[in-house]
Amino acid sequence: MRSPTAAATSRVAASLGFVALGGVAALLAGDRVGGLLASTAAVALPAAMLAMLLALPLAMQIAKGRGARRFVSLVALVGLLLLPPHVIAAGWTAAAMQSEWLFTPATPSTPSWFVFAGYRGAVLLHAIYGTPWAAALSSIALFAVDARKEEQALVEAPAWRVLVRVTLPSAGAGLLAAGGLVAVLAATEIAITDLVRVRTFAEEVYTQAAAGAFATADDWRASGGRRIVAGGAVLAAVAGAISVVFVHAARTTPTETRDPHALPPRLIGGRSAFSIIAWATLVLLLAVPTLALLQQAGRMTVESPDGPRRGWAASAALREFAAAPLEHRRELLVSAGLATATATTVVAGAASIVWAVRNRPRVRSAAFALLVLAGATPGPLLAILAVRLFNQPADGWLAPLGWMYDGGAMPWLVQSVRLAPIGAAVLAPIAWSTPIGVLAAAELDGAGPFARFLRVVCPIHAATLAGCWAAIFALAFGELAATALVVPPGPPPIAVRLLSLMHYGVEERVAALALWFLLGGVLLALAVVAAASQTPNRAAHDHDPPDRR
Repeated sequence: MRSPTAAATSRVAASLGFVALGGVAALLAGDRVGGLLASTAAVALPAAMLAMLLALPLAMQIAKGRGARRFVSLVALVGLLLLPPHVIAAGWTAAAMQSEWLFTPATPSTPSWFVFAGYRGAVLLHAIYGTPWAAALSSIALFAVDARKEEQALVEAPAWRVLVRVTLPSAGAGLLAAGGLVAVLAATEIAITDLVRVRTFAEEVYTQAAAGAFATADDWRASGGRRIVAGGAVLAAVAGAISVVFVHAARTTPTETRDPHALPPRLIGGRSAFSIIAWATLVLLLAVPTLALLQQAGRMTVESPDGPRRGWAASAALREFAAAPLEHRRELLVSAGLATATATTVVAGAASIVWAVRNRPRVRSAAFALLVLAGATPGPLLAILAVRLFNQPADGWLAPLGWMYDGGAMPWLVQSVRLAPIGAAVLAPIAWSTPIGVLAAAELDGAGPFARFLRVVCPIHAATLAGCWAAIFALAFGELAATALVVPPGPPPIAVRLLSLMHYGVEERVAALALWFLLGGVLLALAVVAAASQTPNRAAHDHDPPDRR
């Protein structure tokens, strides 16, 4: 048990530690890597601010709304969270290509203009991709606001004024931290910057690695491998400092008179301005790219008196949609097997970690730091480090690790490491939401720590574990940043194939595959939200988080 003062001191020390790490890493990175990090910030920061503006009404509807509107918003939000960035980019690029004021082809007198080109396109697409993540993180920060303040203010003021005057200021630190985490997410992704050809840190690492710049130890040193690692450490340190702030701001405040896990008072009505804007945001994020992809999938050449022209037919869209999974069945099978292995590993490992460190503050802090480091490392850099570790000569002292590289297990490894922080964040509540009485009874019956976890905790939280598994499966199915560099010979995962098709300009097939991703994301979102709704009622449990007793 730790006092509030000790917990606050620990948080300050952790923040200062991450800041010190970032400062040292920035000095070691050098001017060239520093310039790449500045270019990354020029994309990530504006994208995060725009994403937060779009996400805030949706987050308020989820955190402060009720009923079917909240459920539908949650399903749509989770579905968007599960979509890979290049699928979202494909939908919005298709929408822009069909609009004259968003896309203007070149003519003899005027150059071409495209809204999703260069830095402008990178910022806009990252903002669209980051909006559901910003909404999810912001809803956590809003949900953590002390409900007593809101209930007191509702006696004297209408709901919208309480939301503006009480809820948003109280959640200010959490909302700022959420925006910072969205910026880190944008800084570590490569799919969008690769499509619009913007040179960021993660994109440069991916480009050099794909060109073979880090193939040998000599190449690694010649390409400034240590400086690249230092650049990754800067991003990890920034993410760590922001995460400490967010975790502190996202803690609910327990009281003696009110259940801390109960839903807060309703502040968003069905006809309020916030709700209308939230629905408009969901329609914008889901309907626009879906309709554009349907239009693109059904495009065909038809004969006319003036010669061949491009038209659209529903039968062509349906035919392309039905043919896509058959045409790419090998890539889909590879992705399904890889995602199954990754999801199983992440859920088993994350659940074990959060349970093992629940009452060990120092170990929990170390685990938190490692998870932040893994989550904030750009995918290409994570892949390069894995290759450097496991691609060992036969006479080296690390040669026993070579089976990972030779056996083709590298995609599973990098995906597991990259997605482990998300699994741990989703499963963290199981550490304090298991009834003490049931655990004590199992201990009296002679069950050890592992047996209690396996026979008590897992059955109680089976729905949460299943929902987390489904979410990690979907994220692994579409993971690209780390997977693209470690794919073994043979059929690649479908996410890698989709990016290749986007570069080759196979528009109809790209649209059909993107529609399958959209459909799968919505179906899995229904499963995840349904599983979350079956989580045991923590109000009946007499166990608070270790730091809040």
